[in-house]
Amino acid sequence: MKKVRILIYSIPFIFFSPALAYANAGTAFMWAVGFHLLIGNLFIGVLEGYLLSRIFKARLKYSISIMIAANYFSMIAGIFLIDWLKNFTILHIPQAILFYHIPALLIAIYVLFLIVTVFLEWPFCFWTMGKMDRRKTKSLIASLVIQAISYCLLVPFYMSASQISLVTKVKIDNPASFASMKAWVYFISLKDDNVYKIRTDGSSPVKIMEIGEQDKIEYLYVRPGEESGTWDLWGYTFVPGRKMLLIRNFSTHAALTSYEQKTIERGEPLPDPVNFMATTDLRLTAEKNWDSISTGFWPAEGLSATNMKTGEKFQIALEAPFLFWYSRNASVIPGDQVIYQLADLIVVLDLNKKKIGLITEGRGPVVTLLNKSEKKHFK
Repeated sequence: MKKVRILIYSIPFIFFSPALAYANAGTAFMWAVGFHLLIGNLFIGVLEGYLLSRIFKARLKYSISIMIAANYFSMIAGIFLIDWLKNFTILHIPQAILFYHIPALLIAIYVLFLIVTVFLEWPFCFWTMGKMDRRKTKSLIASLVIQAISYCLLVPFYMSASQISLVTKVKIDNPASFASMKAWVYFISLKDDNVYKIRTDGSSPVKIMEIGEQDKIEYLYVRPGEESGTWDLWGYTFVPGRKMLLIRNFSTHAALTSYEQKTIERGEPLPDPVNFMATTDLRLTAEKNWDSISTGFWPAEGLSATNMKTGEKFQIALEAPFLFWYSRNASVIPGDQVIYQLADLIVVLDLNKKKIGLITEGRGPVVTLLNKSEKKHFK
């Protein structure tokens, strides 16, 4: 009995330790999920068996063994259930909608899985009740009670390992209220896989090129044009190593990524544009308040930046249950605004105002500044 109590009291400490395991081998959330599925269910089973014996007078050793089995059963059933639910189109909510309702979605996920777990482990609770009176009712109440207590540990556990600074550090707003109007965003539409351009506030979308099915493009990039001061628009296809010249001399106000610029400075030829963590900077030196702007490999790394004047370090990301949103292909425009791909969305982030807004659904963005005639037209 003493050993069981020691194990019970150690559960909170064991559960919160994976949140510290943010290493190069992955993220804290990845470690937390692995720990929960492989080892955590053992400790949860012990806790739930102990609670059944204390609250509902079930036999301790008997109930612990059954509830350990119950937790591994619900884990396996949950994996199959999630895979099955993916087939329902009603659950395929567009990311453009989820973007504005992330907190509500997280709450809904936890509530849904609490309800599912209650019913999955109800037969095991029924098993532990033996020949008690009102066995069905008591076992259902028991399942609800012990799952509610377990989730009081699981929710803080997963939240401590999650990265939700996208909703805690910035205000999600309409980009028309703060986005600079000095740039075009070229991107690949998710609707038809063609190339479009759009303004930073999400207005004036224009299809500029149709792409054949056999030439489906993964992302866009630029290269210096044949004429001095011009840029060509290229596309990197889903066929490894295959590149397409899309539009010659499409802009006079584009730039290479920081990674590509350093390559040129070393006197080396430009590599294939595979470094999605490098940033394109379209600001003049005098306009820069933020530096070291980059996107990370893992969803939890998100987008980070450092204020050159105050030394403030800023990072926003989203990695939580069923929300693994990668940050890619960042471009910085005057006003310290960053346009980048977040999951399958193109967003604009104002580093000074700490606001972020949705421009459109798409991938592989390239950003150019407006030329003089365009500035006059859009005034």
